[in-house]
Amino acid sequence: MKWLQKWWGVLVLCAVALVVFDTSISGFLTCRVMSADGNHAVFAQDHQQCTAFHGPVLFILEWLFDFIDEHGDAFVAAFTAVLAVFTGRLWYSTDKLWRATVQLAQDAKDTANAQTEETRILERAYVAVEPGGVWTYRGSNKMIGHFVIKNAGRLPAQNIKWFASAREDDDDEWVKDFPIGDLYGENIILAAGAEMTHGSGQIPFPSKKCIYVWGMVTYTDGFGRSRWTRFCHRYPRAVMRKGGRQSDYRIKPRYGRYHGYGNSTDEPPHSTLPL
Repeated sequence: MKWLQKWWGVLVLCAVALVVFDTSISGFLTCRVMSADGNHAVFAQDHQQCTAFHGPVLFILEWLFDFIDEHGDAFVAAFTAVLAVFTGRLWYSTDKLWRATVQLAQDAKDTANAQTEETRILERAYVAVEPGGVWTYRGSNKMIGHFVIKNAGRLPAQNIKWFASAREDDDDEWVKDFPIGDLYGENIILAAGAEMTHGSGQIPFPSKKCIYVWGMVTYTDGFGRSRWTRFCHRYPRAVMRKGGRQSDYRIKPRYGRYHGYGNSTDEPPHSTLPL
């Protein structure tokens, strides 16, 4: 015990001082002066009554021991009551400690789960789909809409599949019906930062106001979770220009706009595959 090592000298001095004090008081109270006639018997009797340890300290201790001996049952009952109180207090403290330990373990688990989820959010693959333009197909009078699948995350996107379609419409704002058909592709991997371009189905040479290219891409995000991204790009026919050959027409990717409907991902509030 550190406190005993620190204060043992003071305790020894206090004990010596107490003995000296008790001895002095005891001698003052019990020792008597020799009789005037020098009677040795009287001196011997008085000398026998002179004791070095009969002061207030021993007197108090003697009285305390006698009192405890006379009221032993009461002291046992009081001690039992105090022991019960301290036992209850110990149980209460132990229960609080146990609850705190359980809460600490739960907090540590929640923190670990949060860190794991944060790592997934920061490191996972994110697939975006950007406009790729619209142009005629090999000199025919049909056109194909193109889209660019891009991995904007930090891990490769795996098992990529997609569906894409196109159509024309005179409504450039309120078109909402963009059905999703069968997906194409198998075991395709797109590295982080990489991109690939694909086309939609063919449509006749447009005569209406807008061309819509829409679809969906599904993939695995690098942590084994299935993800999906829906896209819908709108192109105005008014910006269509001739290409390199007389029969080629095209709308450049920069004229593509993300339509107000048909663009979504698996992130909340969406939770199910929108097929």
